[in-house]
Amino acid sequence: MATIGLHWIAERLVACIVPISPTIATLLPDEELLVVGATLWRRAQFAAGRDAARQAMAAMGMLAVPIGQGTEGEPLFPAELRGSISHTREHAVALVGLADDYCSLGVDLEDARPLGDAAAAGVTWQSEVSRIQRAMGFAERSAAQNFAFSAKEAIFKCQYPLTLNSKLGQLQARLLVSHTGAGAMSVAGWRVPAPTAEVLNRVVVSRLTIGSLSLAFAAVPARSLS
Repeated sequence: MATIGLHWIAERLVACIVPISPTIATLLPDEELLVVGATLWRRAQFAAGRDAARQAMAAMGMLAVPIGQGTEGEPLFPAELRGSISHTREHAVALVGLADDYCSLGVDLEDARPLGDAAAAGVTWQSEVSRIQRAMGFAERSAAQNFAFSAKEAIFKCQYPLTLNSKLGQLQARLLVSHTGAGAMSVAGWRVPAPTAEVLNRVVVSRLTIGSLSLAFAAVPARSLS
C-alpha cells in the first residue's frame, strides 16, 4: 500500500501514515475474521491501519504478523511491541515502539476541520486552550482546540491498556505544561480513580506533522513506571 509518510520520532518509535482506499485494502487471514460483515469502507479503514502498523514494524526490522483487536477495539500488537492506530476519513496512522521503551502508546490523527467552540466545550476549557496555545506555539485558538481533541483521544488509547478504564472522559484528562521540553505536554487526571490518575501523571503528549497531516501522540515511557 502507498505510504504518505514514515517518520522516526525516536530511535525505536515510528509513525506511519497511509491513504485509505477500498481498492488497495489488504488484510492477513486472521484479520479478515475481525471485519466479517463490515461495510466496504470500514474494512478499508481497518486494513489501512493494519498496513500502516506493519510498515512501521518493518522499518523496525519486525516481521509482518496479524494485529488482533481487543474488547474495546484496541489493536493487539506482539508482546515485544507497543502501538496504536487512528483513522480519519481519508488516512490511517499507526504508531509503533518497543515494549522495552514504552509501557503504552496512543495516537490520534487530527481532522483538519475546525472543532468549533460548541464542540470544544465538551472536550476542553478556555483556560486549557490558552495553555495549549502557549505550550505548543499555536497562533490560532482553533488549532489548539483541535489539538486538545486529538490529544485526549490519544491519551485515552494510551491509558486504557494500563488501567482498563473505558469510561475516561475527555474533560477528565487535563493537559499541563510539561517539563520534558518544548512541544510536549503532561497530563493530570480530574475526578478519576487513583490507579488511573497514577498512570495519567506519567503520560507525555506531543504533536507531529508528517507532510500536510498532523497527529497527537501520547506515551508512557517504561522508565516512568519502574
